[in-house]
Amino acid sequence: MDFKIPDLPVLIWPDIDDLKKVKFLILLGEWKANLQEFSNLRALLSFGAGVDYILVIPNILKNISIVRLEDSILKKGMIEYVLLFVLRLRRLFWEGLW
Repeated sequence: MDFKIPDLPVLIWPDIDDLKKVKFLILLGEWKANLQEFSNLRALLSFGAGVDYILVIPNILKNISIVRLEDSILKKGMIEYVLLFVLRLRRLFWEGLW
């Protein structure tokens, strides 16, 4: 991976040698590791459309900020995703396949 900030170390799970180095986690989907092991964790960034999967993480610390990424490309992708399934459902219904 090529990053724009050369002095920012990026660690990719599960290849992290020292969990104390981790200050921020970027998540997409269900997380199964124990957050208690990340003693210096400051924030969780949701890379998905919401934060529901973060809010159900057991034993989440109260001092950890939860941030939802908002980005025009993600927004456009979600609109296209919903539109695809609405049109597909309408077509199946119209053709009598549902």
